[in-house]
Amino acid sequence: DRWLDGGTQAEEHKEAFLKLARWARGAQDHLGGWVVWSLLGMKCSSPYSAMTQGEGISVLTRAYAVTGDRLYLTAARAALRPLMLTVDQGGTSRLVGEGRILEEFPSDAPSGILNGWVFAMFGLYDFLLVEDHPEAGALLREALRALVACLPEYDAGYWSYYDLCGRLASPFYHDLHIAQLKALESAFPQEAAAFRQVRGEFERQRASPLCRAKAIVVKVCQKLRHPPEVVLR
Repeated sequence: DRWLDGGTQAEEHKEAFLKLARWARGAQDHLGGWVVWSLLGMKCSSPYSAMTQGEGISVLTRAYAVTGDRLYLTAARAALRPLMLTVDQGGTSRLVGEGRILEEFPSDAPSGILNGWVFAMFGLYDFLLVEDHPEAGALLREALRALVACLPEYDAGYWSYYDLCGRLASPFYHDLHIAQLKALESAFPQEAAAFRQVRGEFERQRASPLCRAKAIVVKVCQKLRHPPEVVLR
């Protein structure tokens, strides 16, 4: 973004971005994935994260769009595979009645971390802007259909849930949910009304001192009862 905005450091930002894109391309494994959880010392049902795959696809797709180097497009195409594989196949998607959940943290039971699901979808969205890919298109439609169906489950009535397991979002993630829903409204006009409705409710909750205070208290209690598995230093 800073490169495209121009300015005195535009070339410096360009080189920094392309350096990251080259690293992402070289760090993929034989399935086109980026192994995440073992690096963090965490156990997971899949070595991959849908959010990581989606964000990696976005980086590679954008690198292709601005350089024309098809090696980036090939790498982005390869990165689709872990998103298409189900969790029991070692991938990151989970079949549900409404479509597919794209799991940021694949586990035995559905977790449906909201922000990671949305970031994964935007990786597919970016990729489809530069290549007509029927399988990626079908996956995005399935993920979109499931997300619209599950959205009400992320509303605690006074704040947003971080996931489908009942963990409340922190203020940071609540704000991120609002921003992501606004972006989804722009990207998917046919589903915009559903995203707008939930975003409006989350914004109302954020503006309420009572809702915010309740959310902070509940979040602190949840953290104390269930400390995070790993702390990044």
